[in-house]
Amino acid sequence: MEESEKLNRPVCVKEFFFHLAFVVFDIIAVNFSYFIALVIRFYFNSEFNSYGAVYVRAFQKFAPWYTVACLAIFAVFKLYNNRWKYSGLNDLNRLLFACLVTCAVQVLGTALFVMRMPITYYVIGTVVQLLMIAASRFSYRFFLMEHSHIFSRKHSAYTPVMIVGVGKLSQQVRRHLECGSENGAHPVCFVDYRREEFGNLLDGLPVVNGVAQMPRAIKKYGISCVILADNTMPKDVRKAILDICIKQHVEVQDFAGYFQESFGSVTLRNLMEYVKGNVELSINGKSQSFANGEQAVMAITGKYLVKSVSARDNSLVVELQRDILVPNDINEEWVRNYVKETGKEISFF
Repeated sequence: MEESEKLNRPVCVKEFFFHLAFVVFDIIAVNFSYFIALVIRFYFNSEFNSYGAVYVRAFQKFAPWYTVACLAIFAVFKLYNNRWKYSGLNDLNRLLFACLVTCAVQVLGTALFVMRMPITYYVIGTVVQLLMIAASRFSYRFFLMEHSHIFSRKHSAYTPVMIVGVGKLSQQVRRHLECGSENGAHPVCFVDYRREEFGNLLDGLPVVNGVAQMPRAIKKYGISCVILADNTMPKDVRKAILDICIKQHVEVQDFAGYFQESFGSVTLRNLMEYVKGNVELSINGKSQSFANGEQAVMAITGKYLVKSVSARDNSLVVELQRDILVPNDINEEWVRNYVKETGKEISFF
């Protein structure tokens, strides 16, 4: 028992000083933010003017109470017990709400107990405080991300990769490649084979507009591998890309089944979310066309089995068959006895 306590003691001490550093920084940040607002508003000719001096005294009078209130509010919003190197959007939302609450405390506290401050004081102070608190929490995560990228490039084989597709799947493939510390594949550009979007950058990486531009981009970026990351890519487009890669002596990998590897299965509804073009549904042999995947999903009622998914003439073709439920996962003898005794079929709905 004593040995385990000794092993855990350095970790606890480290966490204590880590949290203490946040508290000290927050004390400085919440006071500096509103003081710099007064400086911007009233500091001229190397001194505060007469109006500014009055507000400075009011600021000093309210500062201790505001500091204590901020620390309490930040603790309520759990800004001191979070693992910020894994921080995400939810953590940013909590931080934003915490700063808005402290802004309300600053406005109401000064107006009720000290004096009403200028509007610019509240606005500038709130913005500066939000930026400083956010920087203190997320700068560590950004540092670790950049350090991981630099380390992986220096200590692994660097393989420039081109990702074909600009949808959600391509973004997940990119994150999968970039998050692997021992992964030598590094995305350097995207390919928008549909050429439906405007803009030459996607999350900081250049976008190649059209399959015809791929040979030039492969030479320009020194591409060693092309990854297909689009579930609805037509066969003719896929074949054209494969032909280009063969001529350019570039390896091709198909990540169209990326969801199956990551999540186990793909539902029809999830698949339809990535469909931007026309969708043709073939239900029990009867075909019907839709403008997009959302309309197609709305038209599907009841339970169906997906027999096939293919691309034809720039349309996603989904063949469905009405689902006939077979009780394979229950005891068949029990089912027969139940039907014999009651004279009714078992309902599974």
